[in-house]
Amino acid sequence: MNTNPEESHLAAEVEHIFRAAYRLTGNSSDAEDLVQDVCERALRKAPKFTAALDCRRWLLRVLYNCFIDGRRHEKRSPIVASDAASDSVNEPSADAPGPEDLAAQSDSETALTHAWERLEPAQQMLLVLRAEGHELEEIARITEIDKPALSSRLHRARSSLAKYLEEERAVQTHRAISEEVR
Repeated sequence: MNTNPEESHLAAEVEHIFRAAYRLTGNSSDAEDLVQDVCERALRKAPKFTAALDCRRWLLRVLYNCFIDGRRHEKRSPIVASDAASDSVNEPSADAPGPEDLAAQSDSETALTHAWERLEPAQQMLLVLRAEGHELEEIARITEIDKPALSSRLHRARSSLAKYLEEERAVQTHRAISEEVR
């Protein structure tokens, strides 16, 4: 089978793209769907790449656009997907943390998830790219945002996430106090 260089560059980057997609979506199924959309677009419209790094940047740009487009579409959609992960049952092991530890961990994860979901999709994408280890210059090339504006947007995204996380923790604390009073 003969593969062209663009397909081999794409195949080499799928794992990296999946990791970024998973961070954005929070679950494997949605991440796989997002990566599939990216690959479809990439195979149809891939430019000629002179280096693998150029391919990665371009694919992350496609991921960025697919994610933003998908989130906009979801906001307009009247159908709300159920969370299949919450329906699963986990068997405790001997090394498993106790109920109090699990509750605290669950509360922290829930607060972070809710705070994350309150961010704008573009903010989520910028934070994911940074968390994936991309430097500011590289993110600027991927997103086509100049460095000063990008620095400002990253700062706002971090600040918003911190603010939302603080608000979520306050809600959880208030809820816990209300339950204790009852």
